[in-house]
Amino acid sequence: MISSPCLKDGQKHYERLRTAVQQENWADVDRVLCDLEAACRQKPNSVSSTSDGKFTTNPDELKFWLIDVARVMLEVKPASSRRLALTALEAAVPHLVKTNYQDLPVWAELRTTISRDYTSLLDTARSEKDPNWHRMWAALVRVMNRDLCQGSSIINMFLSIVEAGFRSPELSIREQSFDCWRLLVEVFANNKQMNLPKRMKLICIPLKSSKSKTETIALKKFDIWWYLLNELRPHLDGLADTIFEPFIYFCFGPIFKPSLSYYFEDAYKEHGAPGKIYQAIKQLSAIALIHLLGPAPEVTKTLLTSSEAGGRTLPFSFPKDEIAISPVLFSTKAKLLIDACIECTVLFAQMKHLNYIELNRCLWRNLMDRINCEKTVPKNELLQRIKDVINALLRLCIKQEDDIPLRELFYDTLLIIAKSELLTVNIGYDSPEQPMLNYKALMSAILNPDLPCPPSKSEEIVKHVFGLQKYSQQKGYWDILQKTVQYLCETNGDNGRISEFRAIRTQIYCHLASQLIVQIRDDPAGFEAHQSTVMSFLLYPLEYDQLVVIESVRSLWNEVYEPIAQRQKTSSEFTDTFCEMIKAMTVAKFAFNLGVVADFFCTILRLLSVDFEPSKPPMKVFELFKDLTRKAQAYQANLKRVEKMVHCFREILSQLSTTNMLTLILPIRNAINEMVSNENSLAMDEVKVTLYVVSTKLVKAGMAGDLKNEPKEVQWNCKMLLNMLLELPGDVKVGWKQDDMKKCVSMLHGKGAKTPTRKKPADEFVVIESNWQFKPEVLTEHQREKMLEKRTDIPALYNDMSQSQDSFVIKPWTPNKKHEPVRTAERLNADVVSSSVDTVPMTQPATEGGAEQPGVAEISCPGQ
Repeated sequence: MISSPCLKDGQKHYERLRTAVQQENWADVDRVLCDLEAACRQKPNSVSSTSDGKFTTNPDELKFWLIDVARVMLEVKPASSRRLALTALEAAVPHLVKTNYQDLPVWAELRTTISRDYTSLLDTARSEKDPNWHRMWAALVRVMNRDLCQGSSIINMFLSIVEAGFRSPELSIREQSFDCWRLLVEVFANNKQMNLPKRMKLICIPLKSSKSKTETIALKKFDIWWYLLNELRPHLDGLADTIFEPFIYFCFGPIFKPSLSYYFEDAYKEHGAPGKIYQAIKQLSAIALIHLLGPAPEVTKTLLTSSEAGGRTLPFSFPKDEIAISPVLFSTKAKLLIDACIECTVLFAQMKHLNYIELNRCLWRNLMDRINCEKTVPKNELLQRIKDVINALLRLCIKQEDDIPLRELFYDTLLIIAKSELLTVNIGYDSPEQPMLNYKALMSAILNPDLPCPPSKSEEIVKHVFGLQKYSQQKGYWDILQKTVQYLCETNGDNGRISEFRAIRTQIYCHLASQLIVQIRDDPAGFEAHQSTVMSFLLYPLEYDQLVVIESVRSLWNEVYEPIAQRQKTSSEFTDTFCEMIKAMTVAKFAFNLGVVADFFCTILRLLSVDFEPSKPPMKVFELFKDLTRKAQAYQANLKRVEKMVHCFREILSQLSTTNMLTLILPIRNAINEMVSNENSLAMDEVKVTLYVVSTKLVKAGMAGDLKNEPKEVQWNCKMLLNMLLELPGDVKVGWKQDDMKKCVSMLHGKGAKTPTRKKPADEFVVIESNWQFKPEVLTEHQREKMLEKRTDIPALYNDMSQSQDSFVIKPWTPNKKHEPVRTAERLNADVVSSSVDTVPMTQPATEGGAEQPGVAEISCPGQ
C-alpha cells in the first residue's frame, strides 16, 4: 500500500515537534505546527491509491497525530499552541481517514485514549468556555468515525459533552453544540446508521426540545433537519411522525386544529416555531415546503436573498435529486401540509422585498396538483380542510385590515384553488350534492360581509368556479346547472348587506347565462328534458332582484329567453308553465318587486306567439297579466311599467284570430275586468285603447256567426264581457260600435245561450226500495241452541278458575220490553241495585252498636 503523500511530507517535522514540546519551547512548537499544517494543506501530486481508495499509514505516524499533536491541542497552556495544534490536526484528519488506520493493532489503544481521556479534557475545555472546544470535538469524532456507531459506550462519552452544551446558558456554546450535532448526523449517514429507530430518536431530541434563542441556532437546526430529509428521502414514508412532521412544526408551528391560531391568541405566541420568529427561517421554510410538494421553479431561489441591507445569501443545500415527497406520505400528512401552506402564505405576506405573489402561486400550484392526484384521502375531506384554512385566512385578513399584501395573497390563493381540478365534479362518481359543497367551500369567502371582495378580483374566480361548459361532454351540464341555481337561491343575502354582493352575483348570473345560450343552441334535446331548470334560472332575477344588478342581467336574460320563445312556434307550453311559476312566486313572496316583474313580463308578452294551438292556449300568461294588473292598482305603484305591460297585452289582442280570441275569452274577460274596476286605470290611455280594440274585435264581421258555433260557456263569457264594456262611462266608449255590441248581446240572450240549470236530485239518484226489518227478539232454533251452548274457547273473566258457569244463565235481550226510569227518591232509598243477575247488599245490617260492617259483593246464581 502507498502512504498518503501529504502525511509523508510532514514526517520530517515529527521529531522537531516532540523535542520542542519536551523542552517547552512554545515558539518552536508553534513554528513546527505551522509547517505541519502547510504540509497537509498543500495540493498533492497525482498518486494512485489501492483498489478500495485507501492509503497506508504506520503506527508511528498515527501516534504522532493522535498522541503528540492531540495532547498539545488539549493539554498545553499557551492558547496559541493549542489553536495551532487544532488547525494542524484538522488539516491532517482528511488524509488520515483515507488510510487504513483503523485496521492497525495500535488503533484499539488509541481509541481507548480518545474516548476516555480526551473526552474528559474536551468537557473541561467546554466548561471553561474554550472557543474552540467544538472544533476539537469535531476533529476527534471524525477520527473515531465508524467506531462511534459500534457501541453505546464510546458515543455516550462524546454525546455527554454536547448535551451539556445544549443546556449551557451561554448562547454561543449552544450554537457550537449544534455544529457538533450536525457532524454526528453526517457520521451516522456515512455509516448507514440513519434509518435505525434508536438513532432517529437520539438525533431528533435536541432538534425538537431545544429553544432557538438566536437566529444562528435556528439556522443550524434547520440545516440539520434539511440534511436529514435529504438523506432519508427513500425512507420518509416510514418516518412521517419521527422526521417529517417535526420538521413541518419547526417551520410553521404551532399548527393547531383552528388554523392560524398563532395570530389570534396571545397565549400561542409562547409556542411560536422558529419559522414564525426569524426572517431567515421563514424564507428557508418556504423554499423547503415548495421543494417537498413538487418542482421548485427558478423564482424560488430568490427566497435565499436576505431582507437585510446588502442582501446576503442564506445557506441552503439544494437537493441533488428530486426531493418531493411520495404520494403515500402526502396521503398520510395531507391535512398537515394544507395547514402548512396557509401558514406559509401568511409568511409570504411579510416578504415584501420579494415577489411574494409568484412565490405563493408556486406553492399552491404544487399543493393543488398533489390534491388532484390524491386517491386515498376522500375528496370531501380535503375540500373541507381547504375551506377551513381559507376561512381562517379570511378572518386574519379582517383582523389585519391594513395588511394589503395579505389580502392580495388571499384572493390570489382563491383563484388558484378555483382553477384547480378540486372543484370539478366527476359525473357518475361524485355525490349529487358535490356541486353545492364546492360552491359553499369557496364562495363563502367571496361573499363574506366583513370583507367584500372587489369585483375585479371576483370576476376571474367566478369564471372558473361556475365554468359549467366543461360538463357538456360528460352530459352533466343540466344537472350541474340545476344545483347551481339551487345554490344561488339558497344564498339569498340573509346577512343583511345585500348591496355589497350584487356585483358578484351579477357576475355569476351573467356568466351562467352566457354558457346557457350556447348550451341551448348545441343541445336542444337536453333543453327539452330540463325545461324546469331553465325556468328556475330565468325566474331568479325576478324573485331576487335585490341580489343582482337588473340593468346588467336584463340583456342576457332576453338572449336566453328569446330563442326559447322562438322555438315554441305554435306551442306555448314553456311560456305558460313559466308564467305559472312567476305567479306562484308573486303569491308566495309578498315583497316582490312589481316593477321588475312587469318589465320582464313585457318581454314574455312581446315574444308570445299568437298562432298557438287551440288545444294548448296560453291561459297562464293572461292570468298572470290579470294578477299583476290587480296588484299594481291595489298598490298604486309602478304604473308606468304596468302601462307598458298593457300596451304589450293590446298588441297580442290585436293580432289574435277570431278562433284564438274566443278560446281565451275567459282570461281576457277577467283581465279586462281588472282594468276597468279602477278609475285610475281607466284614465290610462293604453287602457282606453285596449278596451277599444277588444270592443271592435267582438263585433267585427263574422264574429256573430262564429259565436253561434261556440260552446255555451264561450257565448256566456262573451255576453258578460260585452255587458261590462257597455256599462263603462260614456267618455270611455267614444267611437265604439255600441249598437253592434248591443245587437250581439241580444243575439247571445237567445235560447241557445241560456245558462244551464242545475239538475234535480231525483234526476241524479236512483232510489232502491226495501222491506227489510230488524227483529232481534225472533231467534231461529239453531240460534237458540248456540245461545245455550257453553263456549269453551272464551276464557273465564274471574280469578277463581275452579268456578263453573254451568248454572249461569244469560237472559236474552228483549228490546220491546219497556223499562221505566228509576225515580230519584227510589234511587236514594234503594238498598239493592238490580241487574240481569241478583246481587246482595254491599253492607251488612247494623250491629248492636249501630255501626255497619263492610261486606263483600257476591254473585248469586239461581239454584244456589
